[in-house]
Amino acid sequence: MTATSDRLDLPARRRHARLITALTTLIGACAEAAGAVYQPIAAASPGQEAVEVNLLPCLQVSLCAASLLDLAREEDQARWPAVVAWERQESRRTYAARCAVVAAQDLTEKADPPGEHGVPLLTVEQTAAMDLVSAGIEVAAQWRADPEAAVALVHEMAVSSCL
Repeated sequence: MTATSDRLDLPARRRHARLITALTTLIGACAEAAGAVYQPIAAASPGQEAVEVNLLPCLQVSLCAASLLDLAREEDQARWPAVVAWERQESRRTYAARCAVVAAQDLTEKADPPGEHGVPLLTVEQTAAMDLVSAGIEVAAQWRADPEAAVALVHEMAVSSCL
């Protein structure tokens, strides 16, 4: 199977193939390092108190793991730039905002007719933006008087918007 475009509906295993490969390589390296430590212990006689083991493979894995994973992640990102851009944009949206969008979509789908006197209904994005602006104003006003209460208000708003 060949890749023809940067489709946004790629399965995660394909989109992150190089990262998954790097992780499986690290799993194998960890298994080998553990074998280097525990094989001598397993081979030692039951009465032997001190067993010399080789910790170098453990050290090597620990030193190269982060850079190996970073390199794999960068290669996957270079391979699928459109998907990466979309994922970054999506990650900026908060859970509460996503819930607000879903709630607004439910409301607009139920609206019949779509607007009173020919005035179109707000889009889902406009409704969510209006909710966020009014919430921001309320939090900012509370912040001046009592920052802890403002934080509690943000948590309350996040929970209530998803119910």
